[in-house]
Amino acid sequence: MTITPRKYSALDFIRIPFRTQPVLSGLKALIVIVNALVPSIKIIETASFVDTALDIFKNGGGNRIYTPLLLLALISAYTYCFGIFMNLINTRLTLRLGEEFRTAVTEKRSRLEYRHIENNDTWELISRVSNNPEGRISGGYDILLDVLSIILMVGGILTVLAAQVWWAALAIVAFSVPLFFAAVKSGKTNYEAFKNANKYQRRAGYLEWVLSGRDSVEERALFGYTSSLSERWYKEYETARKGPGPRP
Repeated sequence: MTITPRKYSALDFIRIPFRTQPVLSGLKALIVIVNALVPSIKIIETASFVDTALDIFKNGGGNRIYTPLLLLALISAYTYCFGIFMNLINTRLTLRLGEEFRTAVTEKRSRLEYRHIENNDTWELISRVSNNPEGRISGGYDILLDVLSIILMVGGILTVLAAQVWWAALAIVAFSVPLFFAAVKSGKTNYEAFKNANKYQRRAGYLEWVLSGRDSVEERALFGYTSSLSERWYKEYETARKGPGPRP
């Protein structure tokens, strides 16, 4: 895999997993879609089971209960197995992405000009990209699938509800739209906070390595900078933990 010098978009969170492992990526998307439709199907089948049971109680014919009961049992079995399947797929996909993408990121870093390494802002960006790249790609793909899952799940439940009580579905939509935009705004704020705190985390990590690493033992003993460096590490660590605050 080669990282090309272009601007990447949200679609690359789909393109890269499918290019790296198309079977697992497609299977994961299929399972997420089916799982999103399960609540609506379960509501319909539960209603069918109750209606059939009441009709049997009134008119007899107990054999009719087996079909809705079997469907409910299959839905429950799928719900139980969903987590097992997803954990297996996520592990295999992340490992495969790690083999491809981590190698590509390392090769890209090795070709960087020295001026980019010396530039503090550029190096912070490089550090963010290089830190667990396969996890970020897999996480981005998961987020997009989660968005699709929520849309399908909510849409299916609203369709079932609208068929019975149309005004309740409209009321839920009216309340959900503002919450959606608030969630989007909150997500952007959280990302900016993470980006601002990342440089302090990187500095704290470097200072921790200097304070505890074997390579700098003799230097620490010779120059006696442990106390002052510990104070600086604590300051950087606390800033990263609490957040650097609003940028000027």
